Amino acid sequence: MLEEMYGMSEAFFTEIDASVKANCRNINQVNNYFLLFQGFSQDLLTVLSSTLQLRLRMPSFLKKALRSVVEKGVNDIFTKEKFKDDAVRKATYALRTYQQRLGYSREWMTEYAYHIILLAKKEPRNRDAEAQQAK
Repeated sequence: MLEEMYGMSEAFFTEIDASVKANCRNINQVNNYFLLFQGFSQDLLTVLSSTLQLRLRMPSFLKKALRSVVEKGVNDIFTKEKFKDDAVRKATYALRTYQQRLGYSREWMTEYAYHIILLAKKEPRNRDAEAQQAK
């Protein structure tokens, strides 16, 4: 049901739930978890955008290609040791630490980053065409 609504698997949400349960014993720890997750998200998207040089204006029909590029980028985060940019290397090290702490799998990270990038690359709507269709 969730996969139909959001395009994400049930395992994606199960993994988030397991991570929150493992890291938050009481309500006061949720704020720390959100800060940790925010750093994770920021570093993940920074590393992927700089190492893969993603083009957010690529056409929507290339979704499978985008997914494979994101998957390759996530795998590079955990397997590649040398990066040209020092900031990317530091962010990659931080991501490995976040991944261990949060307990997310590479598949989860791929799905998360893929959907975020899809949202970011949404093609702008043509308001004139929409106004003519409404008439």
